[in-house]
Amino acid sequence: MAFQLQAYVSSISNGAVFLQVSSLADTFANPQNNNYVVGPLNNVIAVAGFGTNLTRVRFSSPSLAGILLPDIYPLRTASLTAGTQDNLLWWGGGGPTLKQTEQLSAFCIQSNAGAQVEYVFVWLADSAPQPVNQAGFAASGDFYTVRFTGTTTVTSNAWSVCPLTSEQNLPVGTYTVIGARAKSATGVAFRLGVASYAYRPGGLCCTDDLCAGPVIQRFGGMGPWLSFTNVQVLQADFLCSAGDTAQTVDVDLFYRSA
Repeated sequence: MAFQLQAYVSSISNGAVFLQVSSLADTFANPQNNNYVVGPLNNVIAVAGFGTNLTRVRFSSPSLAGILLPDIYPLRTASLTAGTQDNLLWWGGGGPTLKQTEQLSAFCIQSNAGAQVEYVFVWLADSAPQPVNQAGFAASGDFYTVRFTGTTTVTSNAWSVCPLTSEQNLPVGTYTVIGARAKSATGVAFRLGVASYAYRPGGLCCTDDLCAGPVIQRFGGMGPWLSFTNVQVLQADFLCSAGDTAQTVDVDLFYRSA
């Protein structure tokens, strides 16, 4: 199973009518008409929306339009620290399946007095996620949570690639990421990857040390994210609402010695 986090970001005016939020262009997405073009990862497993005065989020695609357009709740209207819910709608294997090469659109309504930037996220997988059986992994390896840090100056409202450094020397072997908690002062979302891996799994970001992050993002709840060896550089893509220069990622890992 492989999955990836895709983002939509736009400043939209206030009102009572759904307005389009544009898909972010990056190495893994080439938007058409400001929409995300669906690839091999075409199973929607989770969705989320964030904006200070965000009131509604809706997704649309040609295949969804033939049935019912999904409305998304709950919505995140403050930092994760201030929220009392995970603010991530987890569908797992029960979400819609999209058609490859069709365009997936995101729309929002917000109630601010003027224009405001809104964020929408969709997690796409190639199959239904299978939560990690930690006992099964433990038969051939060991489980740890390890802190990685970065010092990249990020660009606001765009994915910024941030190389990460482990605070501990990683022993020789292979590591499978099964969850993560990421923190950045203005962070909204994050993704993890290595140069040899084609996808970028990720989740919602914390903004201070009091934030636990969505429970489903930790300890195998979403299934395996990716694997890497001790000589590969783990990197993060951070999506932040403003520029900052420090990133922290606590990564849940299964370790297998060489």
